[in-house]
Amino acid sequence: MLDFSPPFAETRPYQERRVPEKRSTVAASLRDCATAIQASLETRGSVQLLRFPIVTFARAAQRAGVPPERMLAIFKRTLTRVRAFQRLQLDEREMIRERLVEMVIGGYYLCVIRRRSRLR
Repeated sequence: MLDFSPPFAETRPYQERRVPEKRSTVAASLRDCATAIQASLETRGSVQLLRFPIVTFARAAQRAGVPPERMLAIFKRTLTRVRAFQRLQLDEREMIRERLVEMVIGGYYLCVIRRRSRLR
């Protein structure tokens, strides 16, 4: 027999943990990042110039509570959808992917390190 005494009878309904505003901020920064990558690769610009939009995306994801492995998967999936990235030769594509992934991981954990150091 099930017991529906007060602890179970007064449970709160499920609430969505993710905040829509934060999700839209992450999505917007990811779009900006993809646009910057497209423009940079089309003009053969420096990959280092992409640091700002990539780190902005990583920080937005971190603030929104996106786990690092999820953030990385989202970034890689978006990167493979950038047309200029698809047109690159395989070896050049892998080299650029490696550098961009290093940037996004660094941006995510830099944000975590800064946040923890402020708490001290």
